[in-house]
Order: sequence, then structure tokens, then C-alpha cells
Amino acid sequence: MIYTSLLGMEIKHHFYADGACPDFLTVPSQATEEFLVNQHCVVKPNNNGVEIYLETDGHGNPAFAFGDTDTLNFELCLRNADFSLFTDFTNLPVGSSTDSSTSLQVTCPGVSDISAKIFANVAITRDFNQVTGERVEISFKAKPVRWLYYLLTQTEDANTYQIVDGRDAPQFTWALAEGSDPVAVQLAARSPGLQVSRFLSGQTIPCQQLGIPKIQLMRQETQGASTLLIDNLPNPYYTHFLQTDDVEAAGKKVDALYHVLTFLNTTP
Repeated sequence: MIYTSLLGMEIKHHFYADGACPDFLTVPSQATEEFLVNQHCVVKPNNNGVEIYLETDGHGNPAFAFGDTDTLNFELCLRNADFSLFTDFTNLPVGSSTDSSTSLQVTCPGVSDISAKIFANVAITRDFNQVTGERVEISFKAKPVRWLYYLLTQTEDANTYQIVDGRDAPQFTWALAEGSDPVAVQLAARSPGLQVSRFLSGQTIPCQQLGIPKIQLMRQETQGASTLLIDNLPNPYYTHFLQTDDVEAAGKKVDALYHVLTFLNTTP
């Protein structure tokens, strides 16, 4: 018996550094599983999708012919309870195939009920007698939020600090946020002798597994020059969520993720 790839499905997510989404178990529906068994196909789930292998004859054709337009249905079963914390549910996942003759439909009942057994259904329709080894990709987007940094410094520290995007083509800005919020109050209460400053990004930034290079903590010197203190700030973790006041729109609340920094060197 000779087996070849009938199709492979990959689940992608912009949150992960390598793009591969390990948050689902991808399985054929019961009817599709029975159909594939009858067609002498082998189903192999992997970390971020599934591979389907087909028994072929000596000429690369299916050993058992398909219909002209058969449909294979797959279920994406969520196995990460935190998925909704970093996923943009306002944009449904986008499906694509390397074979232009493929009809691909993705529905997501789990968007309205994250506890549902099946988060998404994927239907793939084509003439599977054409063994192309096609690749199907389902892509999720990361949730866009503001990034908020709390900076703890000594009470007597009168230096001025900034957070900047130090890349050659900067995309993001941070502004000092006046006032306070529950997290800042808690930080001040458990950090006697320290003052708390808040820096809120002016733009939304997608949640992401790794930080953005060259998001920097700077100190403004009295002569006007700036000193680089930290070259690469960590990204806020997706569980550190709060709603805070927008710097530029009074009274408006924005979704934010936060990270706490402590800098105790006051040397100018």
C-alpha cells in the first residue's frame, strides 16, 4: 500500500511567536471520520492541526474514488481556557487553501459560548480525486489592547522618565497618564517609599507571546539628552488586564494590559 498526503490543516494565531496555534484539538466530525475510513485514509492530528493521508494506486490516484464534490468536516475543540483573553473575537478566523478549486467554510459557535465543546467547524469541499496535497490554513488574530507600564521609583527621585519605541521605524508612543487606578493604588500601598508612574500607549497593540524589540525606558537628563536605561522592555502578559482612563479622551475607558517596572537607581 502506498499513502500520500491528501491535505493538511494548520491552525495559526498571530499571538504566538512562530504563528502556530496549539490551542485546539482538530478532529474530523463523526460522519467525516467514517467516510475517511471507508476511503482508506489515515487521520493524524498534530500540535496545531491535522494531516490526512490517502491510500493510492500505482499512479498516484485514490485507491477508492471520491465523488466529484465531497465535503470533509472538521471540528476545532478548544483546549486552552485562556484563549479568549488574547484572541480578537470581533474578527472571525480567516481560512485559506493552496488549491483554488477548494471551497472552504469556517463557522465559530464558540465565539458566543467559549465553554462549547466545539469552538469552530471547518468544511472543505472539492474533488479529492485530484490528489494535490493541498494545505489549508485557519488564522486567528490577536486581541488589540493598550500597553500600560507602571514604573516604581524612589520617592525622592525627581528624574523624568519616558517609554519610547526606539526602532528605526517607530509605530507606538507612550504618554504619562495622570491620576490613578486600582492597580496603581495597590502598588503604592505595598511599596512604601516608592512612587508610581503610569505610561499608557497611545495606540492599541496586539497581544503577543514575545515583546517588541526596542521598547525602551529612558531617563531625561537636565541638559536635554536622554539616557537609555532598559533597551527591551517585556511585553505585558495577557492575564494582567484592566480598564483604565484614556490619556487623550477624558472619561473614556480603554482595555489595557499592564506590566510593572521597578527602577531604583536615581543617579542622573
